[in-house]
Amino acid sequence: MPDEPILDESIVDGLRHLGDDVLADILRLWFENLDPSLDAMRSALAGGDARALSVAAHTLRGSAANVGAARLAAACATLEVAAKQPADAAVLGGLLATVESDAGIARSVMSKLGDGPA
Repeated sequence: MPDEPILDESIVDGLRHLGDDVLADILRLWFENLDPSLDAMRSALAGGDARALSVAAHTLRGSAANVGAARLAAACATLEVAAKQPADAAVLGGLLATVESDAGIARSVMSKLGDGPA
């Protein structure tokens, strides 16, 4: 989703106004859940479970949107919708690759906002 901004600055600004400690806690939780969310999507795709893939994409979409990771949220939304439609594994795999790429970008950018990992 290259047209989508990496961050929704209004969300990020709102989180910053909660204070440094709260921001750090929110980001820590987000970082802790990012890889398990991606793993759930990979497992669902490998197992041919489109419903589980859609649910996992929906979950990550929500958490990404909540921390302002707009591009990742948009990529997850696209994958979520595609997983609900008849689509072959190659198409879903390509969309998951986009989610993974955008997750890496989001991780890098978000790590500069708080005490998260790089």
